[in-house]
Amino acid sequence: MISLQPDSAIELLDTSLSSGSDLIRGNVDDLDCQNILDPKYAQPESVSIDSANCEDTKGHWRFEGERIRLTFNWATREANDNGRLKPLKQWDTTAVLQWTGAALKLVEGKLPEFGI
Repeated sequence: MISLQPDSAIELLDTSLSSGSDLIRGNVDDLDCQNILDPKYAQPESVSIDSANCEDTKGHWRFEGERIRLTFNWATREANDNGRLKPLKQWDTTAVLQWTGAALKLVEGKLPEFGI
């Protein structure tokens, strides 16, 4: 959270910006998205997954002078039609916001759209 004053932004609390989805169906006893989003996870031959839609986004922000930099770390993994997991996909994105006197304006990158 930040407090926006006429000429400054004051950090009040280190707030996490995160989102995720957790859906796995099939022969998956005690298996959740946290497990399969771990880069070290290897699917055992005995485990068959009918469908998987696992996504995790962790966002962090920091001040850079008069700007706020948002960094998002993304991970996603799905299953193929043969009951096996596709490779883990991971990537980072950034967005930079600047106080314009009336509002925060996106000056670099793209802000993600999180649904509720």
